[in-house]
Amino acid sequence: MATATYEAGAGAVTVAIDGDHDAWLAAGRYGAVDGATRWLSLEESVYLAALGRIAFASMALPTAYASFAARDAAFPARYAVYHHYRSQGWIVQSGLAYGTLFALYSASPDDVHSEYLVYLDPANKPLSWPSMQVLTRLSEDVKKTILLCQLHDPSSAPTNALLITTPVVTLALSEVMFRYWPALASAETTPTTYAMRPATTIPKRKRR
Repeated sequence: MATATYEAGAGAVTVAIDGDHDAWLAAGRYGAVDGATRWLSLEESVYLAALGRIAFASMALPTAYASFAARDAAFPARYAVYHHYRSQGWIVQSGLAYGTLFALYSASPDDVHSEYLVYLDPANKPLSWPSMQVLTRLSEDVKKTILLCQLHDPSSAPTNALLITTPVVTLALSEVMFRYWPALASAETTPTTYAMRPATTIPKRKRR
């Protein structure tokens, strides 16, 4: 188990590179390397601590989680979403380049393109039509499926919400999957034409 240090000024957590353990972190695409140090996001560090892969140097996991939440009120929501998709087997990376919270990869980002973009709606209210249009156009431009997520208190969550249970927080998540699809261009006319199909993994071209 690696020892992690909270770098409050940077809003991140560092872990010294130590051979075999770092190889596991690298394979899972956790954090980024700078010299002899691996920098983890707060979400990554809490997730890894919950797995027993790292331990915070000066505080227990619940204390670390509380510190991160006190620093950023949106952290609990981000972590719950991160935990959910990582637990489902996705490699979860920042979606900043697309204007979303996360991008989900089924394999190494070196080998494949992301299949889904996670957009978290913290307000838990219907999106405006302009906002929906922006996400729809984004989906078309980058050829990815959007996952529109909302978090709820488990006691008042919709019946179709998924329960996210972690060592530090329990929330319910509901998600809507959508992407741009030109219905008029489809040769099919049956109602099943409109059924959402799973996204396909697109390999990246290897540079010569």
